[in-house]
Amino acid sequence: MKKIIIFLFVVLTGFSIFACANPIAETKYEITIVDSLGGKIIASDSEISSSKDVLITVEPDTGYELYSLMINDVEKSHLVEAGKFTLKLSDFEIESNEEKITIKSVFLAQEEIIKKLKNGTTIEIDGVEDEIWAEVIKFHVSNVYDDENGNFNEQNAWLKVLWTENGMYFFGRVYDKSVNAYDRYNIWFSEKYISAEIEGATPYSNNSQDGNWAICVNPNAQNLYYTGIDITAYWTVASKVLEDGYAVEIFMPLLSVGTLEAGMNVALDISVDYYSNGSTARETCVNWYGKGLYWEYITALKKMILVG
Repeated sequence: MKKIIIFLFVVLTGFSIFACANPIAETKYEITIVDSLGGKIIASDSEISSSKDVLITVEPDTGYELYSLMINDVEKSHLVEAGKFTLKLSDFEIESNEEKITIKSVFLAQEEIIKKLKNGTTIEIDGVEDEIWAEVIKFHVSNVYDDENGNFNEQNAWLKVLWTENGMYFFGRVYDKSVNAYDRYNIWFSEKYISAEIEGATPYSNNSQDGNWAICVNPNAQNLYYTGIDITAYWTVASKVLEDGYAVEIFMPLLSVGTLEAGMNVALDISVDYYSNGSTARETCVNWYGKGLYWEYITALKKMILVG
């Protein structure tokens, strides 16, 4: 009996030694992060394997947002939640000749992008800043051209913008305790971005199908000024006079580009005219981008990119 026990012990021990001496090799891949302007990508480890996931953290600089995150040339920005996502080797098809995982990112300035309205969400055009506008970035209208009284500051006016496949939504706010009927909130917009360097000084068209607009909305939303096109047949506009100024809300349907898609470029500027002295003489004019003759040429507008 003792001999049998000893024999089994030797066999089992030998098997154990054999298994430990021949482990299955696990391939590890180096993680390479390409530097980019406007933010940084941080990996919790410098290597990844089938048994070890890596936490990826996205840290945009102030005033920037992540636009693209390419991992081995595959777009993965949609996986990022609250600035983080877990990188798993099983999520990728690794070529036999690849030795590393490469991460490339693109960050855009927040004042270069327009975000999409969430699917299934609707906005009532009533001049009220609904909850849906709460997280949308403000474009502060702060470039002063005329200010006779020296009272203007960058918090006096702003605009928020969202896009859908079939149009653009705008919500603007002006802080002014001396609102009157001559005040104007101006939207300068083109459904297509046209570079002045390529096209020259392209003026606003009087054909609505060209999709470029220069409109002025009064605080009462009843008197709509326009350049070239009567927009009342196309735009849905609402304004509301408040104790500290007024608000405007607008929906602009598309007329020239069919449907909008993420990655497309449009062009935009905003200006506000103040007639607070009660006369027909403009007291103050401010705008957002303010490069060149934006009130004459669509090629003077700021290039914007639509993001999902």
